[in-house]
Amino acid sequence: MFQVYKVLIKTAAQTWFVFRRYNEFSALQVDIKKAGHTPPKLPRKRLVGNNFDTSFIVHRMNKLATFLFEVFSNQEVRELTPVREFLALNDARKAVKVIDEKVDISEFKPDGASVSDGIWE
Repeated sequence: MFQVYKVLIKTAAQTWFVFRRYNEFSALQVDIKKAGHTPPKLPRKRLVGNNFDTSFIVHRMNKLATFLFEVFSNQEVRELTPVREFLALNDARKAVKVIDEKVDISEFKPDGASVSDGIWE
């Protein structure tokens, strides 16, 4: 099993969620670097210990939020195609749309994934 992070995106016109694994944040960091920018730091990957420990998850979520804040603080970086794809800005079908404050996840499912107890496997 693995941890999936829920990212809320709000624009003036709409609000939606995307769900991303840590390795997707890491891939985004690499893409930013390949585009010639200095990417923000990510929290380190935990090699030993319980990745589902609440304090670890909360710490990582805060660091990932900081990562995204720093990405969006740089206008050139936030306009990069990999950033737009990560946040499903170019393809709403990859996002979970918020409808009347309820989340509709019927169209979101990572390739080859199944749901068990609310966790993508």
